[in-house]
Amino acid sequence: MEHRDEPVDRMERMEWLLEGVLGVMNRQLHNQSLPPPAVVIAQPMEEMSIKDFQKMKPPIFEGGIDPLKANNWILGMEKIFAVAQAQCSEMHKVVLATYNFEGEAYRWWLTQREREPNMTWTRFKEVFYEKYFVQTLKDAKVNEFINWKQGPTMSVSEYDRIFMDLSRFATHMVNTDAHRARRFEEALKDGLRDPIKLHRLQTHADILNVALLSEEVQAKSKAKAEGQKRQTTFVPTRNQGVGGSFKRQNTGTSR
Repeated sequence: MEHRDEPVDRMERMEWLLEGVLGVMNRQLHNQSLPPPAVVIAQPMEEMSIKDFQKMKPPIFEGGIDPLKANNWILGMEKIFAVAQAQCSEMHKVVLATYNFEGEAYRWWLTQREREPNMTWTRFKEVFYEKYFVQTLKDAKVNEFINWKQGPTMSVSEYDRIFMDLSRFATHMVNTDAHRARRFEEALKDGLRDPIKLHRLQTHADILNVALLSEEVQAKSKAKAEGQKRQTTFVPTRNQGVGGSFKRQNTGTSR
């Protein structure tokens, strides 16, 4: 029985192998008939023109030893680049930004550009900060922030603006919102700190809002008190005596 089954087994194996070979051939023919994938050619980026850049009113920088002014200039440029990111390569950002250099800053840039003609924006900020963020000036700004207090006649809005500007030089002191809130509260003038302590506010935004409201309430109270002091008017009343003359009546507050 075994000898009679061997030819049948061989035939089945041959048919199985033949089907496999035919399957491979069919797949090869199918792949050959498919068109090659399309080649995608990257289009060059259309860089922002100077004309379009100037329409966004970028800030001018003239140099000088003022870290706050220099930092604000960088922030102003990066605000524009964030909007026009698709049109600004890293090197083109430098071209656009330095177009708004004038005076001493432009003369410094002419020398710097000769040393590194293909500078990226990241590298530019490094050399810019080295030039205009001298360490001694940074330290002075940190000390100014540490000793900063709201003046007796300074508004809360003005105090907050200067506080935020100076805090950029002392980020290690305000690295969390809680730290920023406490420092902001401590430097407020006495009359504004009391309601904040009463409510135990924990964020800079909340403290700022309460300080603004307290300032408004205090200003209205002061204006009302001063108005009452000045309110000394004379109302004519008919004298009941002979001749029907008038006499003056003081309606102001008595002292």
